[in-house]
Amino acid sequence: MRPSKSNRFAGWSAYLSAAAIIITLILRFDTISAIASIFIGLAILPVSFALYKLERASNPMLSLAALVAGGVAALIVAFLQTLLVFKGISSEQSDKIVTIAFGVFGISLAVFNYLAYSNKSFPARLAIWGLVAGAGSVILTLGDLIGGQEHPVTYVGALVVVVGYPVWSIWIGKLLLSGKISESQTGDSTSTIKKHKTSNQVIESQPKRTPAIQPAAKKRAAPMGNAAGHIFISYRRSDSADIAGRIDDRLTGRFGRNLIFKDVDSIPLGLDFKEYLDEKVSECSVFLAIIGDRWLEAGDETGVRRLNDPADFVRIEIESALKRGIPVIPLLVRGARMPMEGQLPDGLKKLAYRNGIPIRHDPDFHRDMDRLITALEKHIP
Repeated sequence: MRPSKSNRFAGWSAYLSAAAIIITLILRFDTISAIASIFIGLAILPVSFALYKLERASNPMLSLAALVAGGVAALIVAFLQTLLVFKGISSEQSDKIVTIAFGVFGISLAVFNYLAYSNKSFPARLAIWGLVAGAGSVILTLGDLIGGQEHPVTYVGALVVVVGYPVWSIWIGKLLLSGKISESQTGDSTSTIKKHKTSNQVIESQPKRTPAIQPAAKKRAAPMGNAAGHIFISYRRSDSADIAGRIDDRLTGRFGRNLIFKDVDSIPLGLDFKEYLDEKVSECSVFLAIIGDRWLEAGDETGVRRLNDPADFVRIEIESALKRGIPVIPLLVRGARMPMEGQLPDGLKKLAYRNGIPIRHDPDFHRDMDRLITALEKHIP
């Protein structure tokens, strides 16, 4: 996925800040350190904004506070160090303020990485490196305030930062430049995320109740779907491959193989898989999204949450169905609960408000499937 201009800028800024912080903490020449500190302050701003966009959906207030605190601290560092370079202020006048600002930025960095770790916005190890770098900044600040630059605590903090921050900033820069952290993931929508009670709404396991698929939704989807009334089954293999097979068997037994689309292995070579999946989704009258206990948190080989990748098959499938107004029924397996709006990328947020049905293991599996089939018969001839 090609990264946006703002994320490319933030990625290169992250690389620049890594080099600048090494120069600042290792080279003790006042003018060189001051110039490097200016670059740190300016480079931190786009990186902080990218992190804010990434985390604002899950925690708007805390992420905004981290952005403001880190941004103000970065601007103070850049401003004072610019005055120092042009002899408008002495190092004695600026050192303490710059040190405190550096500590504030460390707190901001730690907050962003705590949110990323909690939300699995990027790899856990990357978030841990960010927490370490933020803690190092705070330790360095405390040591400097207590005993100056020669205090042992200051050296410990500086060592942690000079190791932790470059590792973190180069890694996050690589993700931003590769498109692993995309604009659609970082939440360009300006709408405020509101947690609604219905985000965990599922159809209770009562014999007389059936999944509440609204007739209006059926009417909207009918003109867009195939007249044969296909059923599209979306699932993630690492999360629910075995039970997806059982669900497919029951539905095939009732509706026939020709009306069920389950696996994406049959995508013809050379075709755009996104267009192909969108076409297949357009042919269905009902979309079944199988959600297991690892569906929300499943990661790729680098540890990035798969749902955050706009090229993820499951995300493409569900987004296509939601955009077309096709009834989407979440099937909750392995004890999973409906994800909340704030846990989903922008294109999937409406999924949080779709009524779901639990599909349990034996001895309840066939009873739950009978209820699902009864609901599907309203849509499939």
